[in-house]
Amino acid sequence: MEKGEVASTRQRILAAAERLFNRDGLERTTVRAIAAAAAVNIAAVNYHFGSKEALERETLRLLADRANRDRLARLERCLAASGVAPPVLEDLVEALVAPYVEGSGRNSRPSLLPELILLLGLPGAASASHSMLATLFDEVAERFVGAFALALPGVSRAEIWWRYHLAIGSIVYSVGKSGRHDRLKRLSGGTADARSSEQLLTHLIGFVAAGLRGESAGREVSRPALGQKKGGSR
Repeated sequence: MEKGEVASTRQRILAAAERLFNRDGLERTTVRAIAAAAAVNIAAVNYHFGSKEALERETLRLLADRANRDRLARLERCLAASGVAPPVLEDLVEALVAPYVEGSGRNSRPSLLPELILLLGLPGAASASHSMLATLFDEVAERFVGAFALALPGVSRAEIWWRYHLAIGSIVYSVGKSGRHDRLKRLSGGTADARSSEQLLTHLIGFVAAGLRGESAGREVSRPALGQKKGGSR
C-alpha cells in the first residue's frame, strides 16, 4: 500500500469515528460501524489503531488541538481588543467555553471533546489515555490563568489556579454529560435545556465568571463539629 493511501485510510477512519461518536455516542459506536462508515474492513481499523480506546484517544487529540487553537485565537482577540485596559472577564470566559459549547457552529451539537475527556479520564482507562490528558491542555491553562490574572488584579495567582481548576470541572461535566443528554430538561420540566447551545453558553459564562470573581474558596469556614447540632452539643 502506498504511503498516501495509508494516510488516507487513517484519515477516513478518524473522520468516520468522530462523526459516529458525535451522532451515536461513544458507548453505542462499534469498531464495525466505524469500519463500515470509513469503507474499510475491521482489520484496517485494528492495523492503524489497535483498539477502540486508542481510536478514541486519537480523536481526543485531534479535537483538543482544534479546540485549543480556537480558544487561543479567541483569547488573543480579547486581549487585543482590551488594549492597555484589563480585559473583560466574561469575554475571556466566553473564549474558554465557546469552542466546547458551540461545536463546529452556532447551531451544532456541543463538542464531543468533553465527553471524551470524561471517558478517558476514568480510573479504568489505559495509562496512555491518562498520560495524554495530563498535559494536553497545559498551554491553554497557563495562558488563560495569566489573562484571568489581568482581569482580577486583586486575586492571588494561586487562588486563580484553584478557581480555574474548579471552573474546568463545571465546564467539562456540563457539556460532556448533561449537555449531551436530556436530564436537565426532564428535571426542570423543559424550562432549562442543556442541549441548547445558546442557553448552555449563556449560563456557563455567567456561572464561571461569578466563580472566578467570587470570594476565596480557600478561606476558613466555621462548621459545627461532627455529631453536633448548630447551637450546642446534643
